[in-house]
Amino acid sequence: MLDTLPPSPYQPDAFRGITAWGGQNVAEQDNFDDRLRQARARKGLDIAPEKGEGKPVSGNGVGFRAGVEVVSALIVGIGLGTILDRWLGTWPWLFLVFFLMGGVAGVLNVFRLFNPRSGAK
Repeated sequence: MLDTLPPSPYQPDAFRGITAWGGQNVAEQDNFDDRLRQARARKGLDIAPEKGEGKPVSGNGVGFRAGVEVVSALIVGIGLGTILDRWLGTWPWLFLVFFLMGGVAGVLNVFRLFNPRSGAK
């Protein structure tokens, strides 16, 4: 076997059995993943999935997300209204309707950002 490292008395036990290409037995890799997960949990580096709610932590993150929510909803509303108005020849009525709908959707998204449903994960 040309891809297997020769045993060395100076080689740590953690590296024994690893091939030159970096392959490991599946059992060894699963064991390592479990040990790594436990060590990170002990040090407090991982947030448990049930604790995190997926919200941005900083105030800047929340503000940026709220701004993006409103602007993107307005852009989609303006785009749809403009395309439909040009196609149907009803300028500016559908533009105004979809502009208002985009604004309402953006405000509702920001409302949901700050007041999530109690049953939502």
